[in-house]
Amino acid sequence: PIIVKAPDDAVLGTVLDRRFDVRRAALFDTSAAVAGVPNVTALPEPLGIAASVTRYAPGSVAVRLAAPAPKGSALIVSENYYPGWRATVGGKPAVTGRADYTLIGVQLPEGATAVDLTFTSPAYQKGKFITLIAIAVALIVAGVGFVAERRKVA
Repeated sequence: PIIVKAPDDAVLGTVLDRRFDVRRAALFDTSAAVAGVPNVTALPEPLGIAASVTRYAPGSVAVRLAAPAPKGSALIVSENYYPGWRATVGGKPAVTGRADYTLIGVQLPEGATAVDLTFTSPAYQKGKFITLIAIAVALIVAGVGFVAERRKVA
C-alpha cells in the first residue's frame, strides 16, 4: 500500500470503516518519520505482492516479499506497534512507525524484498534485569530459610 499520514482521529475512523481497503493505503500517524504521499486524490490498486513470514519469535519477525517493492510503498505487520521496534531492509535501517492506528508499519525502499524486525527497549531490558535480580534474591532467601529450618529439626 501507499503511505498516507493522517491524525489519529481520522485514522481510527477510516480503519473502522468497512469500505477501507488495507491493501491500498497504509495510514501512519502524523508523528511518524515516514515520507507520506502528498495530496492523495485516489488510492492505487492493491500491489498484489505476496508477503510471507519466515521467522516469528518473541521480539523478532522476518518477512519476505514475493516481488520487489515499488517506490513509496509500505509493509504493515499485524503486531502491535511500540517504539522499540526496529526494521532493516537488506541489512540497512528502515523507518518504522505506528500504522493503521495500532500496527507496525515499515516504509519500504524501492526494490525491497526482505524485512527484518527486532524489538529492543531499554526500559524493557531494565525491567527484565530487575525482575531476574528479585527472583534470585527470593530464591536465596527461601534457600537460607529452608536450610535454617532443617538445622533446627536435626
